[in-house]
This record gives sequence, C-alpha cells and structure tokens, in this order.
Amino acid sequence: MSSAEARQSGPTWSTPIVFVSYSWDSNPHMEWVRRHFTNGLRSRGVRAVTDVHETEYGDLLDDFMERIAANCDHIAVICTPRYADRARRSKGGVGYEKELIRRFMDKDRPANRVVPILRDGDGNSIPPFLAASRRYVDMRDNARFEDLLDELAALFYGQQIYKAPPVSEPPNWLKELMEE
Repeated sequence: MSSAEARQSGPTWSTPIVFVSYSWDSNPHMEWVRRHFTNGLRSRGVRAVTDVHETEYGDLLDDFMERIAANCDHIAVICTPRYADRARRSKGGVGYEKELIRRFMDKDRPANRVVPILRDGDGNSIPPFLAASRRYVDMRDNARFEDLLDELAALFYGQQIYKAPPVSEPPNWLKELMEE
C-alpha cells in the first residue's frame, strides 16, 4: 500500500475489548450495567462484554469468564457493597472473577488495565484486591455519566481527554532574575 493509499484509508486502530465484571445485585442494577454502562461503551467504539451478551442459557459461565479474561484488553469492575462482600468471601461468579482478575493483574500489564467503577456505596465497596491506591471512577451520580463514559472510552483506546499543556519557557522577567 502506498502512503497516498494509507492516507485515504484513514488511521487504523484496534477496537479494545473490555470485560465488564459485576454482581447480580438487583434488576435495576443489572439493567444499568447491561443497558447503560455496557451499551454506552459499545456506542463509543469499545467492545464491552458481559455474560448476557456473550452467553446463552446452558452455557458454562466459568468457560466464558476464562475465555474473555484471557483475551480482553481491560476489565471494568462495577463495585457495589454486594460485589465487595462476594469478592471478600470468594462467593459465586464474583469470587471466581476475583481470581481471574488477580491473574490478569499479575501479568505484565499496565495498572490501568483493571478499572474499578464505583456504582454504589462508599470506598469500602471497592474490594481490597482492587483498592491498593488505585484511582477509581465514581459513577454513583448519573449527572456525569456520559462524560465519564467518554473518559473511559478514551482510556480504553490508550488516550487521555484531559492532557496537560506543554510547559512553556520561563517568562523574560524570570530569566533575568535567574541570570543575576
């Protein structure tokens, strides 16, 4: 392909795959995870993956979780008090996902590959294995939901929305002071 052809075809990028780990707290919570969070990321070009989108009745959920954790680029962990409790007790699907997430974190991957999303509760709703000085996304208030989805999509594509401007040279008055 010539450079002219490359310019015409536009930039190339790889669609990030994000495994969404969550607990089945309640019907409204599952609706928020599946319809709003997951579909919101998908509408921004991120292949956000949950159990209900990728499995059918009768499928083995452990197999699904193993497969997606091995092949995803990021894991978004939707943290609630119930999720934290199930993770602490290694209970059910959350307990199994906790071990998969730990393995994922142990690989040579940047820390931002696992992103805690605080949906309900307080800082104690982030399980200890995730909390170690890790910056989390606070989605308890829906007022900033769309902006936070934009920030997450940028992160998953390896970009940052809020970039610091370049540092300028010192002003002349300061240069003069430094020369004295």
